[in-house]
Amino acid sequence: GASRKTELGYAGYTQRWMVPEKIAETLESIYGPRPSLGKLGPEGRQVDVLGVISTVGGTAKRAKLFGSLFQQVDFSARTGFASFGGALDDLLAGKPVSAVAKVVKLPKDIVDLAVANVSAKRRAAIREEMLFSAKPIIDDPRAPTYREVRDAGQLTQDISLISKQIEDSIAGALKEERALGAPLRLVARVNRAMQDGLFDGVYPAAQQKALRNLVVPRLLRQHPQWTRTQIAGEAARQVNTMFSTLGNYQMVVRNRGAKALLHNLIFSTNEAESLLRQAGSLAVGQNKQLWAEYYIGGLFFLGLVANTIHFAATGEPLPFERYQPLERVPEGQRALGVVPVRYRRD
Repeated sequence: GASRKTELGYAGYTQRWMVPEKIAETLESIYGPRPSLGKLGPEGRQVDVLGVISTVGGTAKRAKLFGSLFQQVDFSARTGFASFGGALDDLLAGKPVSAVAKVVKLPKDIVDLAVANVSAKRRAAIREEMLFSAKPIIDDPRAPTYREVRDAGQLTQDISLISKQIEDSIAGALKEERALGAPLRLVARVNRAMQDGLFDGVYPAAQQKALRNLVVPRLLRQHPQWTRTQIAGEAARQVNTMFSTLGNYQMVVRNRGAKALLHNLIFSTNEAESLLRQAGSLAVGQNKQLWAEYYIGGLFFLGLVANTIHFAATGEPLPFERYQPLERVPEGQRALGVVPVRYRRD
């Protein structure tokens, strides 16, 4: 087709290419036209249905993130799972010193997440390391760098949650309203700062620690014949699954319209799909040991946290029955008379 010269060379249309259907669906989900659910309302004042859903859904998600620290606590817990899982992996590999070091270093790692959440300087250092560092993640000639894992498909944001590039829509719409504009702009700036701390700080910092403590060491031991590129690619897929940052190339739902609608109706479709993928990986696939170590490590981590809290509150260790997550339902209370067990709230 026709081409034109730009500062970077010539730009123009290429010839058409045929690709397998799965690849075509992925490309369409990323570059296809914006989906539409039609318009409603009187002539001349119609509103885009999907746009309204997106506005309502996005506002609700931002309200849930604003001021709440549940994502930060969640990622601290996942960091604990990965650290204890990595310690278990080291024990199985005959490296007790490394195992103890990962457990001992865990409090510092969790504090680092908090620092990354509030410190622009720390976030800049993380970004520098992920984009430019040539140092391998661990001391092994086949270990990739953080940049290689990122280039292989690692994401540092849950794209089904909210867009990182959030416009200060309320403040922008009311910027002429002097009575309300300044307070709303302040709220928007605080909201942006909190989301910067989460998506540019907590997310990549937690992923780095999981890659270093569990994912990369386990893949290197499991695949001694793999190259750095192969390790980087698999590490990217696994860490995305571990932290609910699935990319378009990993998602089950590829139809752009259905995906856009689900993203706005559900708080995080990536969260649900990632948990299902993790559960499936425990049973099938080549990464069963990685996920088994992750969850067994998680049990030890949760047990340690529960005992610490209980001991601080009562001066006693956690009672043995608190470790049992299920209890038998009395015969007369069974739902539909079928399910014999229920979750123990104690």
